[in-house]
Amino acid sequence: MTGWILRIIVILIILRILWRMIMGPMRRPRHERRKPGSMPLVRDPVCGTYLLPDRAIKSGTGDDVVYFCSETCRAKYHDGTTP
Repeated sequence: MTGWILRIIVILIILRILWRMIMGPMRRPRHERRKPGSMPLVRDPVCGTYLLPDRAIKSGTGDDVVYFCSETCRAKYHDGTTP
């Protein structure tokens, strides 16, 4: 009786190894399966902080938009007191 159980276990192990050898190259690694979407960041020209455009304070229009992390940085930029 135990001989049958051992044979079944060995056959299952061999089948599992063969399955991984055949399907392994076709599967992507786990870290590539769930890649989070990247968000573009903008840089504050005064203090150099990187932030999301949605949370930034914007100044300008069209292609001349400048992004700031705070009202203080925006005021320094417009006053010309940037370092």
